[in-house]
Amino acid sequence: MFRKILATGSIAVAVVALTAGTATAAIPDNVDAPYARAAVMVKADGTVLKAKGVDSVVRKDVGRYCVTFTDSRLVPGEVIPTTAALTWDRFIAVPTYATAFCDNDRRVFAVGTSDNTKAWADSGFTLVIN
Repeated sequence: MFRKILATGSIAVAVVALTAGTATAAIPDNVDAPYARAAVMVKADGTVLKAKGVDSVVRKDVGRYCVTFTDSRLVPGEVIPTTAALTWDRFIAVPTYATAFCDNDRRVFAVGTSDNTKAWADSGFTLVIN
């Protein structure tokens, strides 16, 4: 019985050790954009297709994404973002202030995508800071 408890405890410690050390991989710069300070192309599911100077992209909910750039000076309200939807029937909004769905973080760009009825809808998009 003691060996069974010891083995179970060892497995639990190993699982905790593995999950506690899990880190997200950095998003590699894989786009040639010499005149952009930062840029990202994102699929509807939040997967990054191409990036330059991007720390993270998180799909928070349907049509709601949070983008953080590597350069801490690139924040909403301080720079002018350029956006485009990857499909013709979607609309993109990028507020100039921190939003609740991105945890009110001043460094994070909130990207909202909607369909032609103004309902939240997933969409691929680009976000560029020149």
